[in-house]
This record gives sequence, C-alpha cells and structure tokens, in this order.
Amino acid sequence: VRALGALDGDDVYLVCSNRPHDFAGMGPQVEVIEVPLPAAALEPVWDHVLLPRALRRRRVDLYHGIKGALPIALACPRVVTIHDLAIYACPETFAWQQHLHMRPHLRLAARQAAHVIADSAHARDDIG
Repeated sequence: VRALGALDGDDVYLVCSNRPHDFAGMGPQVEVIEVPLPAAALEPVWDHVLLPRALRRRRVDLYHGIKGALPIALACPRVVTIHDLAIYACPETFAWQQHLHMRPHLRLAARQAAHVIADSAHARDDIG
C-alpha cells in the first residue's frame, strides 16, 4: 500500500479495513475507510455484505481481494491474490467456520476474477 501511495499519477487507492489505523500515512493517493468487522466469525458477512456496500458507495473501478476472497456480487472487475491452498492441504489447522466459507469461496473467487495472482511458484502450481 505504501508503494502504491508513492506512485505519481491521478489514481486513488482505496483501502477498506476493519483496522484503518494500520494504514495511516500511506501517501496522498491512498484513502482508507473503516469497514467494521464485529467478530471474526462474521468474516463472510464482511466479505459479501459490508465490504460490497462500502465499495458501491465509492464507485470503484477495480477491486483487488488480497486474502483469497472476493465479494460475490460486485459490479466492477476483480483481481484476487491467492497465497496458498492450505485450507485443502492442511484442513485440520482451520476452524469449521473457515471451511464453510473458504473452501467453496476460493474456487469461486478464482473463477470470477479477471486475474488471479499467486505470490509464490508453489501457490501457482497448486492453483494450476
């Protein structure tokens, strides 16, 4: 985010976070808005209801999901970063709520995305 904020140009980068203070001072082209997450168990509500509502108000041109998730109903093009497929490779390390949300949604996000970013060769090969 800091690197994006340092770029020259007219683009504005909108960061939606339940912890907006973590993004203070990222540069003049970075706007941070708070999208509260009342409890970790409500992450699917955040991903698919609260976040899309905030994005619709801002009329974004592109959304980049950085945690392997994308809002299901969002009118703009979407890009997703998938860091790994640990939910499949090491299922015992995840809570049942995470399984309900992430197992089906990772596949859906990859299908709906205009582009999928894998930040390692291992993730790229797994996603393959």
